[in-house]
Amino acid sequence: MKIMKIKMICPKCKKEYENWGLASYSSGFESAAKNFTHNNRIITQCESCNTRLIPESLIDNFDSNGNYAPNQKTIDKGFDLFKLYLEVLNGIRTFFSCVDNGKIVLSANVIDNDEKVFTTIVLTGIDNENTFKLLSATIDEYTYEIGDRKNKFMLLNLLKTTNSILTNIYDYIFIDDCNSFEDKHKQKINKELIDIEHLQ
Repeated sequence: MKIMKIKMICPKCKKEYENWGLASYSSGFESAAKNFTHNNRIITQCESCNTRLIPESLIDNFDSNGNYAPNQKTIDKGFDLFKLYLEVLNGIRTFFSCVDNGKIVLSANVIDNDEKVFTTIVLTGIDNENTFKLLSATIDEYTYEIGDRKNKFMLLNLLKTTNSILTNIYDYIFIDDCNSFEDKHKQKINKELIDIEHLQ
């Protein structure tokens, strides 16, 4: 039977705690594993200030006063799509490990400065009244050629490609075997695509 130690910390007062979890067991230890699970006490709230505990590895997502204050991750174009998926998934997991009743929005965005168009995918966490940009990835860009009839074609291709990438990432969150998110989590994880018809 393998027991793992999980270090937890209060983001407010920085008091440290240790929780124990059942990592694995063989068939001969089924009874012992059941007893351990039944009697194991998991500490989730700080005994001093009643703040939700977090894994020690996530303390960098909080400021010195214990308030959630994540750093935004920025990814430039030219990335591997599966690595982008893993970054999005990690951002979602970290967010839900740090807040109690948050929601996630994964959105595709277009920035048009009249000469060049950029598309991005942005991961945003919403915790009550607070909104946090967790990750931003530049998907691609297109520079307009003055009077060129291919401009609209290239723009539509760029927007549809970005929407497709976001949809693939979003859908895979709920079917990835190495992931705990299921269809029931869709009410807390939303997607927003670029409204292509409105931009035409």
